[in-house]
Amino acid sequence: MLTQLALVAGLEQAEYEPEQFPGLIYRGNESESVFLVFASGKVVITGVTTNEAVYQSFQNFTEKLADWRLRD
Repeated sequence: MLTQLALVAGLEQAEYEPEQFPGLIYRGNESESVFLVFASGKVVITGVTTNEAVYQSFQNFTEKLADWRLRD
């Protein structure tokens, strides 16, 4: 799944080197947030300072996953 996400997101926004780090690093265009996405399904969001920003960043990310047909 992480390999698919890396391919769909593109090299500009996603880094995935499982030999170096077990998760995908995704940087969206719309905010300063950075997502660490793991194969277990867990996501860590960094780079934001308010709960509202976390919520909005996660909403944007899940919408992109749906657009890419990687989420129901």
